[in-house]
Order: sequence, then C-alpha cells, then structure tokens
Amino acid sequence: MITRLSAFLNRHRRALPAAGLAVTAGEIAAVPGTPMIAYAVITAGGGAAAVAGWWLTRRARADRGATLVADARARTLATPRTGADVLFAGAVLQAFALCAGRTTAAALDGDLSRAGLLGALLFAGLLAVTARSLPHGVGVVVGPGGIRADKLTGELAVPWEALAADQPGPGADPRELTLAYARPELIRATGLVPDRTTLEFEGVDRAVLAAAIHRYARHPAARHAIGTEAEQARLRAEPGPIRYGVLPLPEPPTPRATAARALTGAVLVAGAVTLQTVFDPQHPYWSLLAVPPAWLGLRRLRRAWSGWQDLRDIRRPAN
Repeated sequence: MITRLSAFLNRHRRALPAAGLAVTAGEIAAVPGTPMIAYAVITAGGGAAAVAGWWLTRRARADRGATLVADARARTLATPRTGADVLFAGAVLQAFALCAGRTTAAALDGDLSRAGLLGALLFAGLLAVTARSLPHGVGVVVGPGGIRADKLTGELAVPWEALAADQPGPGADPRELTLAYARPELIRATGLVPDRTTLEFEGVDRAVLAAAIHRYARHPAARHAIGTEAEQARLRAEPGPIRYGVLPLPEPPTPRATAARALTGAVLVAGAVTLQTVFDPQHPYWSLLAVPPAWLGLRRLRRAWSGWQDLRDIRRPAN
C-alpha cells in the first residue's frame, strides 16, 4: 500500500496541488453560507492529509530495504521520493482555507478578523516558499557532473570538484548528510537555500547514499557509468552499506544542532500558545490552528532533549 500511495502521489505531483487549490476555493466560498459544514470538511481534510503524510514518512523511514533508484538513460542515482510533502502541502492548504474562510465570513458581516487574516497570510507564505519542491519532491541526485540536492525551498548543485576530501559526513538527523567544500565558489544554488552543507532525503538509509557519494568522489573514472547496469553490478559486489543498506550507529547531533532544535521548538510552542490565548480564543475552530505548530514544536523539543542526552553520555567519563 505504501508503494502504491507513493507512486500515485509522485505521478500526480503537478495535478494534485491544482486540484487542492480548486477544492480550497470551494471551501472558502462555502464558509459564509454553511460555516459548520465547511469547517468540518476543512478540518477533516487537513487532519487526514497531515496524518497520511506522517504515516507515509514513518513507514518510509522504517523501510530498511529501500535503496537508491538507478536511471541508466540519465546516468544518475537518486533517492526515492515518498510524496509525503504533497500531503503536508495539502494539510497546510486546508489550514489556509480555515483562516481565509474565517476572514471572508467576518468581512461579509462587516467585521475584520485580524487573526484569520494573519493566519491566512502566514500559511499562504509557507505555501509560496515551499511550492518549488512540489513538482519534484525533496531528495538527492548523484550524476557524472556532481550532486544535485532538491530542497524544500530551492535547489543546490555541487560539482565533484567542489568537495573536500573524504565526503560526505553524517548529519544531525538520520535522513541528512553534511558536505565540506574545498572550492565553495563552484556551488550553484537556485531559490532559497540558506543551508548549503546539508543534504536532505527520504526513502533510503543514509549509509547507502553516503557510500555512493564517497565512491564517486574518490573515483572520477567511474562517474561516467553512474546508473548503468554494469555499474549497478559493481556496487552490489562491493562490501559495506551500498550492498546491504545498513547504517551501523548514527552519529549524535552536534551541540549547535541541538540548540537550534530547542530554540525553534520553543518558538513554535510559544506561537501556538499565542494563537490559542490572544487571537479569538472563543472561536471553536481557532484552537485547531494551534495544533500544527504545537505538535512541531514539541517534536523539536523532544529531539533536542534526546540530542542533549546523547552529548551528555559522550562527554561523561568512563568509569
């Protein structure tokens, strides 16, 4: 089922957002006339999309058999795309519909819902900056010319010549790798890419991707054959993670990553509390708007706590 769902989402990456926009427009138009029904449909749709995206992400991370996708014609190795980002975009679109519907209904009554307008602008901005990733998803492509990282808000192109020796390294998350550069001026970024050292991906163990990048960074003569059947056979014959797809032990997060997670988690939780207590606390559906940032904030705080514990254990002297 997970394979079929991912295939469906990836096959219709362009059509589904367009359909979602049409549904959202209908929901917003229906709010003034039938608010209870419209709010119920919006809440159910957004919740279903968020839960399905979370489930798809969890299942993909638990699939230890997932590996890189070889394209002999394009001469590339690519990480699989689960399509969870399409579902999360649908959930954000429903949150936008909730706020925009509230604003529209208030405007027709001669009132101004500042909270609804603020929420609509917030979610519209989030959709705008992440819309770039919807046609292709988030992942990494390894080819003869180098590495292409498709990120949530942009794209990063890293030629092989830009990499420093012995790349890549583990990231702060099990679905991240970090790069160090000998010639950073060769890197090309399009869109909004503030972090140019982290590769984010899904659907594959990071040791498999790390081994593939390490191999082609050290063996320039093999790059022209990336993705071909002969090269795939060579990779399967090699010992280590490319063959077995098993990551030994994840590296603990750095103190900087742990602090960043704690800070962003605290900001998200504070934002959720603000939404709940300051802006229209009497509205029955307004509390639902605080659920996504509260959930994300608590998740970040939990990961920060785990990272702090790992760092503490490492620094603790052995008896």
